Amino acid sequence: KALNATSYTAEKSINNKAVFVSDQWKFAPNWTLDAGVRYDKHSTAGSKTTWSAGLNKKFDENSHAYFNWGQVFKAPTLDDLYYYSVMDYKGFKYESYGNPNLKPEKGDTWTIGYGTKIADKTSVNISYFQSKLEDAIDWDTTYSDNASVSIVRNVDKQKKNGMELSVAHELNDNWDLEASYTYIRVKNNEHGSGYVRDANYIPNMYRFGVRYHDDLWNADLFLRGGSGADKSAYVDSKYMTLDMSVAYKATKDLSFYAKGYNLFNKAYAESAGVNGGTYTYPAQGRRFIIGAEYTF
Repeated sequence: KALNATSYTAEKSINNKAVFVSDQWKFAPNWTLDAGVRYDKHSTAGSKTTWSAGLNKKFDENSHAYFNWGQVFKAPTLDDLYYYSVMDYKGFKYESYGNPNLKPEKGDTWTIGYGTKIADKTSVNISYFQSKLEDAIDWDTTYSDNASVSIVRNVDKQKKNGMELSVAHELNDNWDLEASYTYIRVKNNEHGSGYVRDANYIPNMYRFGVRYHDDLWNADLFLRGGSGADKSAYVDSKYMTLDMSVAYKATKDLSFYAKGYNLFNKAYAESAGVNGGTYTYPAQGRRFIIGAEYTF
């Protein structure tokens, strides 16, 4: 039997006020510059002004290249700061604790990319991204014979880089195919000891699906998967599952929808954590959502 304590031991709150200004400048026939500045005033993380900029070069009607850069200021969430949970299952205790002394994440991130049509109905986009953070917020889990303890911490320095490739092909006026691959590598440097790979991240992510659309119906069916997961943090090094959604527009204002997730009912996880050969934070099993939306 599982006994779960209250997730928060007392009423807690955070407050954030922000002001953001951006501007777009077309300074040449095929060049566009976007620039922005944001000021945050956070009740626990303090105040910070961050800048961002994006440059876009249009080569023709079907292709363009872009470069985006931005400063990072990410304050801890309520869960990061104050989460508290203790659960006992068959004599094994799961403990999770927030950290009210966390510092905000700070750093820089940038992306460079290129998009084009390689045929009348096929579009390709490729991008490379990188970030360097100080005090990155991360959950750290330690295990013993009868307990796992997860505590939020600040990582001294973190480097993240990767690439994404996506392809979209229009079969006809109603049917499209889409596919994407994302690679990500995260390394942490603790106390100047050198950068070491963060095993919490799955490095390879895949997505492939088909989409249908007309005036009344929208539907899609997508395979999602990952590979290369570290066996110290995941039960399986790879997974694959299937999701679907269907929407019907009954009137101009009323639509109905149905969504299904993990149709294969696979046991897998997108968040790291293993104990005794089972996932500490497993993804949900097969599930369905049915609903309606009305606009007025």
